[in-house]
Amino acid sequence: MFKKGFTLLELLIIIAIFGILASIILVKLSTAREKAKVATAKTQIAGVLKSAQTLHAEVSYYPNDERAYSTDTCLKDYSFNQGAKWKDTTNVCNDPWGNKYHWTNECSDGSYRTIGSPTCPAYSDENSGSVGVRSYGPNGLDDSCTGDDICMGIIGYSNYGTGTGSTTSFSCVNSISNCSLFSNNSSCLSRGCAWTPPNCQDKGTPENCYTIYYTNRSACESIGCYFYEECKNTPNACSTYSVTNSGTCQSHANCTWNAFSTPKCSGTRPPCSTWTASGLTVCAAEGCGFVSQCQASPTKACSAVSNSSDCAAVPWCNWTDPGSCTGTLSDCSTYSVSSSSCGSHAGCIWQ
Repeated sequence: MFKKGFTLLELLIIIAIFGILASIILVKLSTAREKAKVATAKTQIAGVLKSAQTLHAEVSYYPNDERAYSTDTCLKDYSFNQGAKWKDTTNVCNDPWGNKYHWTNECSDGSYRTIGSPTCPAYSDENSGSVGVRSYGPNGLDDSCTGDDICMGIIGYSNYGTGTGSTTSFSCVNSISNCSLFSNNSSCLSRGCAWTPPNCQDKGTPENCYTIYYTNRSACESIGCYFYEECKNTPNACSTYSVTNSGTCQSHANCTWNAFSTPKCSGTRPPCSTWTASGLTVCAAEGCGFVSQCQASPTKACSAVSNSSDCAAVPWCNWTDPGSCTGTLSDCSTYSVSSSSCGSHAGCIWQ
C-alpha cells in the first residue's frame, strides 16, 4: 500500500512558511546586532569623555578640537603640549560602524580650539566652551546630534542618544581627591586648595596649622591658616623698677618716679595685651609672655559661615557651589548642580 506524499501546493506553502520564519529571524538578528553596536558606541563614547576629563585634571585643558588635526587622525593620536597622546588613556578610533568618532572642543564664543586660532588657542582652557564626542551612528551622516547620532559631552554640549536623558541625571565625581596632586595654580585653587609654588596643599586644618607651621607666619598664612599672636599674663609691677632710676621707671607704661616715696616707682600697669602689636621683645621686657601660634580659625569653623562674602573674608575658608564654606579640598559632589559647574573644577568628572 502506498503512502500519500505532499502535493506541490503543500510543498510551496511549507517553503513559504520557512521563508517567512527565516526572514523574521534574520530581521531580529540584524536588530540585535544593531542594538549591540549602539550599546558599544555608548560605552566607548562615555569612556572617551571620561578619559578626556582625566587628562584635563592632569594638564588643565581638554584635547584640541578635531579640526586641529588632519581628517584621518584618530582620537587616540591627538597630541598634548607635553608630548603625550590621548592613546595613553584611551585607544578608541572608529565607532562600531567603521566611522571615526568626532571630538568637539569649542570656546565660549563658539569658535573651535585649534592651533593658530587667535580667540580659541590650542592646548589651553582659556574661554572654555562645550566639549564632547560624537558618533554619526548607523547612517554615517552628521545629523548634528539628532536622528541616529550618539553624542555625549559637558559644558553645554548636547547629550543625545546615550540613554542618559538630560545632564541632570549625571553627577560630579572625584578623579583627584588630594590637593598635592594638582600641579598648577588654577587647578589647585579651583578645588579650594592653597597654592604655594611649586606645591598645592590643603588649606588650614587644626592638624597642619598647629603642628607644621606653628612658628612661621609666612608659611602659616600661605596655606590659609591664621597666624595668632598675643602678649599675655601679668606685666611687672611698677615697684619692680624702684631699685633702678627715674628713667628706667618712666620708660614703662603708667609708671611714675618719686624719689621721696616708697616704693619710688609706682602706678597701675596696663594689661599685657597692650604690647601684642609691639612683638616678642617689648612684651618680654614688660614681664609678659608672648604667644605665637598657627591656627585654623580664631573664632569659628568655615562651615559655620553662611554667605560667600563672609567666607571670602576668612583666608583659610573657600566658598563652593552650591553654597557652602569649607576650609579643605572641596568634594566634586558639591558641583553636581550642572555639567558646567563640575567641568570648571579640576579633578572633577561629570558622569
